Amino acid sequence: MRKSYRLIAILILLVATAAGSIQSHLEYTRANSDLRIRLLSVSLGLREAVAASLSAGRTDKLARTLHEFGEREPSASLAVCSQGHPIIIEPLDSRWSALCSDARVLAAEATGAPQAHDQLAQGQGFMLLAQRINVEGLDGADGAQAKPYSLLLVRSLAEVDERARVAFYHALLMTLGGALVAFVLFQLLTQWLLRRSVQYLVRWTRNIFRGQSLSPMLRNPDHRLPPEFRELTRELSGLALRMRHERLRMVWNGVVSAPVPTLIASSEAQEPDRWSALRKKVEDVLKGRRLVVVANREPYLHEKKDGHIRVVRPASGVVTALEPIMRLCGGGIWVGHGSGSADREVVDSNDEVRVPPENPTYTVRRVWLTREEEDGYYYGFSNEGLWPLCHLAYTRPTFRLSDWEMYKAVNQKFAETTLRGLDASNAVILVQDYHYALLPRLLRESAPGASIELFWHIPWPNPEAFGICPQYKELLEGMLGADVVGFHTQFHCNNFLETCDRYLEARVDWERFSVTVGNRETLVRSYPISIATEPVRRLTPVRRTELRARYGINTELVALGVDRLDYTKGLVERMAVRVINEAQT
Repeated sequence: MRKSYRLIAILILLVATAAGSIQSHLEYTRANSDLRIRLLSVSLGLREAVAASLSAGRTDKLARTLHEFGEREPSASLAVCSQGHPIIIEPLDSRWSALCSDARVLAAEATGAPQAHDQLAQGQGFMLLAQRINVEGLDGADGAQAKPYSLLLVRSLAEVDERARVAFYHALLMTLGGALVAFVLFQLLTQWLLRRSVQYLVRWTRNIFRGQSLSPMLRNPDHRLPPEFRELTRELSGLALRMRHERLRMVWNGVVSAPVPTLIASSEAQEPDRWSALRKKVEDVLKGRRLVVVANREPYLHEKKDGHIRVVRPASGVVTALEPIMRLCGGGIWVGHGSGSADREVVDSNDEVRVPPENPTYTVRRVWLTREEEDGYYYGFSNEGLWPLCHLAYTRPTFRLSDWEMYKAVNQKFAETTLRGLDASNAVILVQDYHYALLPRLLRESAPGASIELFWHIPWPNPEAFGICPQYKELLEGMLGADVVGFHTQFHCNNFLETCDRYLEARVDWERFSVTVGNRETLVRSYPISIATEPVRRLTPVRRTELRARYGINTELVALGVDRLDYTKGLVERMAVRVINEAQT
């Protein structure tokens, strides 16, 4: 800091010196010009009087005239010369005698023009004005022309030098004073802005570490800070995203990876300590923010059968993974398609119903779709297009324009329903699966301050395969509206980054595993999720023996698969393996 101040002081001094030198030169030129004009004016008045005295031969009168001028102008000297010899000098000074023989004075005498000939000559420390005097009536006895005369005015340049010196110091002091005032004001303004910026960053960083909600202005603080802080804010923004990502990883790995079936089967009354520990973990992650899950499936359906309404738990991996978290966090919202035959009969005026029925802890907000919307967005674009495309199945994906229009309309409807009455700046929105690839961007446009995460529950293909989809660009841009995009495996993350790098004008950071479009960075992470294997591991050898005896199993190895009828589940391949094994035995 001291070196910087020293350098600034040297620069200011150099600038002030240069300003003083320039002002001194200008003032010297101006004063010199004023003096020259003054000497010319004086010489015009004296020339006639001197010529008259010389014509009358009155040297005494000439001397008196020059003496009176010398009294009025003590800093000036006068001399009357002829052919290099002084006639009269006032005041008497040997220096001026030598000037009569100066070439410039002789040149002034020698000019034969009838009018006066003026010539300026400047020597060291004085200014010389030599002017020819035409004296009439002084012709020689033989009729020759009278000898020429010249009038010399000599004036000291001390006044000019003084004016230049005063101008130099005046400009020097003014520049130094102005620079000092500007420097002090700049320092005060800089310190104020720096203190304000640092306080702002401190509040912003404190909110990040506390996990509190961030307003839109706090999420992207570049517009509130000087450009010099831009790199710092980008790093802090990246830190915020990474911390939110780690919190979500804690949710997925710390909560979801717990034996979910056991959680569902048990209740808080049966295992209070375990539920309390998990609830505290979720609360520490959310920090008071509201958890919102957006999925096609709803966790509870209401079906009417024989005139009675009953609650049904759908067979869904998404529901199995996330429903226990919704119970734990309390006050959350699950936004899903209301597909139950009696769903409309149990909701309130906001299309909401509290669940679970036995102990309501969160809200299901239902979205109503027409048959055309469901066929177009779910069975059409999602299941006939994206599903086989992403699984690289031996089934040709089908993309119809009508299905795409329904897909966009349904995503828009889900975005409006999700944000209805929601303080998005104080919520964590988890968008689930490929049915809502456009939803993150739609949410971001309406709620810039929301914390949005998208988890893609199916594989992500290579860029060449994904490029088959006619709307690949719109899908990618929609997904990148999220803060974090999650996949099951790192391989799928790599494919997604390569796809963004191939088809979008974006910056892909392979060290941070992120994609930046404009000023928004989206982290890409893997979150492995599967069934709970702990209950299987708990099977003792005695229990295995009992199961073998019950079902008449005599083989050493037993493979059990429970899947829906879907061509991506490898059912045909499994049956082929069974046939081969039977043939070999």
